[in-house]
Amino acid sequence: MGDTSDGPSPHPAAAAEALTLADPKARGRRLDDLARDAATPADRLAVANAFLAAGPGGRVAALEWLLRWTGLVPPPLVIAYLPRLADATVPAPLRLAAAARLLSLIPDRLPVVRPLAKALTAGLSPLRGLDRLRQLQHRLDASNALDQLIDRKELRVKVVCPRCAVRLPRVVMVEHLWHDHRLFLDGGKVLTPDALLDRFRKRYADRGDPAALDRAWLAATAFDPAADPLETLRAWLAGGDPTGRELDPLLDRARERGAGLCPECFTGVPAAYPPLGPPLAVGHGRLAGDGYAVEVGTSGWLRTLRVTTPDGVTRDGPDGGHALGPRAAATLAALVPALLAVVAAGLWSPTAVGVLFVVAAVVYAAVRLTRRPPPDPDRRAVDAAWTVLARRLVDRGSGPLFLARLARTSLGRGSHARRAGVLRSLLAWADGVADGADETLPLAASAHVLRVDDGGRMGRDRLAGVADLVAGVFKGDRPLPFAEYALATYLDRPDPPTAGERRRLRVLLIGAAFDAGLKARDLLAVSAVAPAVGRATATEPAHLLGLLYGVWATRNRPRPDAVERMETVFDVCRNSPTLAAGWLDSFPDLLTVYRPDPMFEHDLGPVFICGRGVAVGRQYVSNPAAEVSVGRPPSWSRGSELTVGTRRFALRHRPTVEDRNAIRGLLHFRHDVLLPFVENYLEPHAPAALDRLLEPLGKPCPRCGMACVAVPGEVGVPVGPAG
Repeated sequence: MGDTSDGPSPHPAAAAEALTLADPKARGRRLDDLARDAATPADRLAVANAFLAAGPGGRVAALEWLLRWTGLVPPPLVIAYLPRLADATVPAPLRLAAAARLLSLIPDRLPVVRPLAKALTAGLSPLRGLDRLRQLQHRLDASNALDQLIDRKELRVKVVCPRCAVRLPRVVMVEHLWHDHRLFLDGGKVLTPDALLDRFRKRYADRGDPAALDRAWLAATAFDPAADPLETLRAWLAGGDPTGRELDPLLDRARERGAGLCPECFTGVPAAYPPLGPPLAVGHGRLAGDGYAVEVGTSGWLRTLRVTTPDGVTRDGPDGGHALGPRAAATLAALVPALLAVVAAGLWSPTAVGVLFVVAAVVYAAVRLTRRPPPDPDRRAVDAAWTVLARRLVDRGSGPLFLARLARTSLGRGSHARRAGVLRSLLAWADGVADGADETLPLAASAHVLRVDDGGRMGRDRLAGVADLVAGVFKGDRPLPFAEYALATYLDRPDPPTAGERRRLRVLLIGAAFDAGLKARDLLAVSAVAPAVGRATATEPAHLLGLLYGVWATRNRPRPDAVERMETVFDVCRNSPTLAAGWLDSFPDLLTVYRPDPMFEHDLGPVFICGRGVAVGRQYVSNPAAEVSVGRPPSWSRGSELTVGTRRFALRHRPTVEDRNAIRGLLHFRHDVLLPFVENYLEPHAPAALDRLLEPLGKPCPRCGMACVAVPGEVGVPVGPAG
């Protein structure tokens, strides 16, 4: 390949053939073959000469061919290509690419690079030639020789100042224009600060170039150190449809200030409601926050309790009935017979004294073994916070923020029986004064969740209780922040719900929203201003929300006999908590459940309609025309084989005709009834239910006046006529 010792090289003929190809793809493949086959310096020089002698088209092909091969370039080939780099009939981008290719193949030495740079800049003014070399520099990973050449030309090329006619090197001219005339040099043009920002603005508007935003920030800061570059960004983005990446700087600033952004002009808008406070710090027998503290001493002999408020220490001493541990109680109990033995040592016989000491030892052991150890210090601190501190605060009607944090901290901690009375009083007080703008609303939400959680210790359904709290919000009984606080309290508890429980809660909440008149689009709008509601109701994929709406909307319609026994996921989640959590753990997109004949169910389990298809034996079938038949397995002497489309299932019991018809009916029900809801699940909504939730939270933008609901670090949702 490439050996020309036995005759003329075949490669020039192949080069001539490549020039005759009109199809760019075919021509490119032929050039690739030439780059691979012409491997020796002689062959490459022959191909290059064949291309260069073929006129303008050949010169272009010669440069395109150069871009396709690797290896060192022989000096004659470099010399042959230099005139082509100066040929103005060849497109400049192609000449730049060819020059960059040559620079990557030839030695990185100044005497070798200088002729190439001279050819590439032939016919250009010194300033434009310098710009051309910079373009070449940007195409290379590294070239020390080219860098030296550009540095030297920078010092030689002089630029005339348009204001004072002084001639200075380009680098010096940049500083001169700014310091002496407050002008800026960009792309060879002298611009005022406003003109430069207009250029960046136009570049961003035309190309969506993020670099234009970065340069604008730098320029705005340089022009006026007191200027706010983010204000420039806001002005550019206002009224447009920017991406999340472009809004990130504005969102970060808004988040730092506890505000959101106006959806129209992206000005900071105060948050619609304050955030929920974090749980209190608990550890080593100490519970503290907001200036309050409960500390339990952990001595093995005497346990103490210290309660501190912002006004000072209100209690400090032994911890009542929990003050004595087993060792201290046993010691005190054995002390009486032991003292009697000491006193009677000189009066009674040694036998009587010994008996008294034995009695003391027995009493000590009995008390030590039978007395319960004191509760865990952290648990005792939580209980004391309720029985001592919370009771006093509730009676005075003070400390709602601390009590809200205490309720969050108490989830799964402490004795629910000890705090039951205080919790009832707290709920009565919080429900009596809580409203959308009052600081007691987080307290009411957290306390209600704690009541539900404590009920779960006695066997009640926690998820249903939380869902009922949020359902009241969807119906308008409470403001939307109540749902946000309640769900944040429950989802962020120390022992978070399992995946199946979270999915069951999602179904219960979505069903409650639909019951209250909300549609899929409304629920997404609510999720945008209530992040915890968004976390609790998030569906993946998004169109699953449309399928769930279809299940809810058709729940009361007459059904064919084949699917009459089908249960919706909403009913299963409400009536069968344990089964629902297990099924949703395995089938996150569950929509309906069909319970077949017990024998069939024992073999394959229930049949589910899911977002992905109808699940039979944990395998999905989505074709509504799938064949459903029963036969005998060829290798079995007993049992039967169920065929559903391309799926086959070996069964020990033959499925009934009713169950086979039910599978067909479920396939048709999913395809004909539920799937059409996906197409329009984001259709325009009736605004009454959504406005009932969002309008009370709307705040006007201080710049454009648009009313919107904002949460920290997010773009607000417009409300009212504009929304």
